[in-house]
Amino acid sequence: MNRALFEQILNNVASLGSIAPLAFVLIYAIGTVFFVPTAIFALAAGALFSLPMGFVVALVSSLAVSSGGFWAGRYLSRGWIVINATSNKKIQALDSLVAEKGWKIVLLLRLSAILPFTFLNYGLGLSKISYKHFILASSIGMIPGTFVYVYLGSLAGKMVFEINFMKKSHVEWAMIALGLAATLVMAVYSTWVVKKAFQTQKINFSDVIEAEFPR
Repeated sequence: MNRALFEQILNNVASLGSIAPLAFVLIYAIGTVFFVPTAIFALAAGALFSLPMGFVVALVSSLAVSSGGFWAGRYLSRGWIVINATSNKKIQALDSLVAEKGWKIVLLLRLSAILPFTFLNYGLGLSKISYKHFILASSIGMIPGTFVYVYLGSLAGKMVFEINFMKKSHVEWAMIALGLAATLVMAVYSTWVVKKAFQTQKINFSDVIEAEFPR
């Protein structure tokens, strides 16, 4: 999606008033079809709606799109979308991990965000995991990353519109840094665990994350 067009769309969303959150969810869904990184939408939600509304809007959007991808994978598994989206080897690797570790591997995959968002949604729909476990693990796993990106987006918005933005106490800046560091550590650890899990399935992790989808 063209950057200028994306910015124009977000500006139009901001002008919609009370229905702006609903419009954002729709734009989010369309954007993932064109492989716009979900982090960009979380940043945009923070800039547009600030906290806490931006966090709620971004998380609801992510879960709605994830659910759509999950059900499409489950019921359209022989359709052209999935056939072109991934290879059987990747699906089999993901299915094997889900069968062995259940919702825990979904939680780790969401925390690490190392697999493309669209691939993960479709792939988990093709696996044996129940929707209840899928949505629960996804909800928890996407909270830290979503919050950080929304918060950064809200800071960016305040830098533009609030003159006194930089007048934060040392404690406030320390809490911001601590939160970012904790999220980074969590993502790195989750990535390591997921890579080890793939190795137990005798699958080369680099084969699984080949860029058939941009993140």
